[in-house]
Amino acid sequence: MFVLLYMLWGAFDWITSGGDKEKVQHARNKISYAAIGMILIFVVLVVFGVLTGQILGIIENVPGEGWSIKIPHL
Repeated sequence: MFVLLYMLWGAFDWITSGGDKEKVQHARNKISYAAIGMILIFVVLVVFGVLTGQILGIIENVPGEGWSIKIPHL
């Protein structure tokens, strides 16, 4: 949510820059940082899913029942 708002803020800054090269560059940086943030969030979620689901076996998708969480215990 915040990443999308930051990207829209960068787009708004770019539109309202009035052709000033420094303001356009600042707006481009905002949009680039937001895109990098979205990619990082996606990568972290994928790594978390693989780690907890396939490697550790904590989270399983049970057909017809949904997601099952197995909490490890001693």
